[in-house]
Formats: sequence, C-alpha cells, structure tokens
Amino acid sequence: MRDKHAVVVVNQAKLRGIDLPRDVGSIGHDNSPAAALPLIGLSSMDHYGDVIDRLAAEALLLGIGGREVGMHVLVRPELVCRRSC
Repeated sequence: MRDKHAVVVVNQAKLRGIDLPRDVGSIGHDNSPAAALPLIGLSSMDHYGDVIDRLAAEALLLGIGGREVGMHVLVRPELVCRRSC
C-alpha cells in the first residue's frame, strides 16, 4: 500500500496498543517524507521515482533528437527499513 495509506495503518495500530513491529509489521511503498517522520517510522519501498522521471525525460529528448535504438535501464527498488518492520 502507498505510504499515505500505511501511515494510517501505523497510527491506528498505535491507538489500539498494537506494537509495531512486534505484533504486526507494516511496509508502504514510495518512501514519502511522511514515512520518515520519527513518530511514524514507516518502513517503505523506495522506487526512486525521481530517478525514473529523469531517465524518462532524457530518453524522450534522445528520441526527439533522432535516437532510433531503444535502451533498457534498470532502477532497482530498495527497502528503507524503519521501526515498522
């Protein structure tokens, strides 16, 4: 689930006395700034959207500039482990 939804899960668990990660773990995805807040501490998958955006723009400009050969770029996601896992 996206971080904005996982933050709600973490908050509701804390309100109910559920200990993260002892009782249940939670991991979001997109590694938003909210996930990194100390009171939240949400573990999250970082898909490096900013890197992908830049690479896509560069590929578009290369295509406009005449590039005819495709290219393959792999951007590996990374688990950013915080208190919730």
